[in-house]
Amino acid sequence: MLDAAAVQAFLHREVVVEEKLDGANVSLWLEDGAVACGLRSGADAMDRAGQLGPLRAWVAQHDEPLRHVLADHAAVYAEWLLLSHSVGYDRLPSYLVVLDLWGPDGFATPDERTAVCAAAGLPVPPAVWRGVPGSVAAVEKRLGPSSFGPEPMEGVVVRAVDGRPPRLAKLLRAGFDQLDDAEWRRGRPHNRLSDAEASWR
Repeated sequence: MLDAAAVQAFLHREVVVEEKLDGANVSLWLEDGAVACGLRSGADAMDRAGQLGPLRAWVAQHDEPLRHVLADHAAVYAEWLLLSHSVGYDRLPSYLVVLDLWGPDGFATPDERTAVCAAAGLPVPPAVWRGVPGSVAAVEKRLGPSSFGPEPMEGVVVRAVDGRPPRLAKLLRAGFDQLDDAEWRRGRPHNRLSDAEASWR
């Protein structure tokens, strides 16, 4: 959490405001020459709702573009969107959307990340605004419907264009509720790809 002074300093820098996607946080890296993947809590963490198997299958199908990115970056951090969490999507560009790239010099800037991913054919979160917001209220105005479905977005991620710390902040929309474990035990429906991407899983 940032204190009030840090918030004001952050909001007076140029930022990119992106939709915060409601999925599972995952990471990808090269291990013994192969693309490996894991959930946010680590490679050996409990696989809640059976998401790791489909993720591994997706990674195997997209080995070439992922290797292209990981050749110069130690890790890819992404959102895995196969299962519907609190926000459902019906026109995803892919089940995996890249959030961050980690390399020898630290995290890539938003523009660097987007350029690398575009060259590899990997999607990044939708950008909803770019500029110097100046206030939390100005960021809140960017909250709206999801770019990937009919429901309100979970929130936004505000990324400093220059990548200097603090490099990002998150703002959840009012009223957003995460699913509890009872909901996960009942099972979750799958999100859907857009018609244009339905054959590119």
